[in-house]
Amino acid sequence: MSRWMDISLAMDQQLLTWPSDPVYRLHKFASFESGKPCDASEVSMSVHTGTHIDAPAHFIQGGATMMAWKPEITCGPCRIVEIEHSTAITADELIPLNIKQGERVLFRTKNSDKIWWQQAFDESFIHIAPDAAALLAALKPACVGIDYLSVGSPTTGVETHQLLLGANIWLLESLNLTQVIPGTYELLFLPIHLAEAEAAPGRALIKKL
Repeated sequence: MSRWMDISLAMDQQLLTWPSDPVYRLHKFASFESGKPCDASEVSMSVHTGTHIDAPAHFIQGGATMMAWKPEITCGPCRIVEIEHSTAITADELIPLNIKQGERVLFRTKNSDKIWWQQAFDESFIHIAPDAAALLAALKPACVGIDYLSVGSPTTGVETHQLLLGANIWLLESLNLTQVIPGTYELLFLPIHLAEAEAAPGRALIKKL
């Protein structure tokens, strides 16, 4: 039996998206039912739909696009850490973690106490506060991930994204960590090869080390 755990969200037309983003749509342009010899579909969505990665170009003008993604950014050992704070990931909670340059770190927060992606958008979701983003920018992990639609809140999200992406820290968002126990894992995240895009959906898998 495979020891890999899928921590990505299944895409369907009920999947929660950021309020201002296009919703996910799947349309069959050919089908057996219509007399065609096959089923064939087209997809319409934001590249920030479901489990995805943000490249620096998302909030940094002239920043690296998905063309610059390398496997070592999101493939290899990672730490999944539990965040106890009830409103945000703060610098005070990150300092004892001793995060290293080039490390991959995924944050499991109180967001994961519920199946949030099947519920209405929650403006008070737990996010990375700007002071924590500034600390991470100084520490320079390869990537960080979070268990909600965005690393940043509706009010401070621009600052958080600019601090992290400006430090070339790639961002994994919309992770399903509901069944995950914090610890050290092998991470495998492979984004769709959307060379010129500022983000790309992908499949995220972890295996306990």
